[in-house]
Amino acid sequence: MDSLNLSRTLDRLSHAEQRSMLPRLRESVVFVSWASAGDADAVAGMIEQEREHVAWLVEMILELGESPTPCTADVHTTSMHYVELNYMMPRVVQSKRKLITFYDQNSAAVSTSAEASALVARIAERHKSHLAQLNEMTGSLESAPADG
Repeated sequence: MDSLNLSRTLDRLSHAEQRSMLPRLRESVVFVSWASAGDADAVAGMIEQEREHVAWLVEMILELGESPTPCTADVHTTSMHYVELNYMMPRVVQSKRKLITFYDQNSAAVSTSAEASALVARIAERHKSHLAQLNEMTGSLESAPADG
């Protein structure tokens, strides 16, 4: 794969990261009550790792001599303020699953570069770890007693 096609694949992965629903939790976090402070900290860490993923992908695109393209927010994730956490979490989990699928679908496209392939695999593994944590949090939200 030539550097332009490789960089475009990396760029699409970067866009998928930026359009993920997980960062919307940070924007609405002041309006939701968490089952535990540990869950809020774990989500904050995941959000930071997603930012790190974008930085790694952009860095590799630049190393290939190409330029990343601008990305706009997913309009379907922009109206998530003032909602309950138990409403948000299933959507975040679904978004994370879609992101993992997108990485899996694009892993073959970067296989011609050992460095890119290793990066994509590393990020995909992080997302799978995030998904496991999110599933655990969602389960604990469902079993928690309702307020009031």
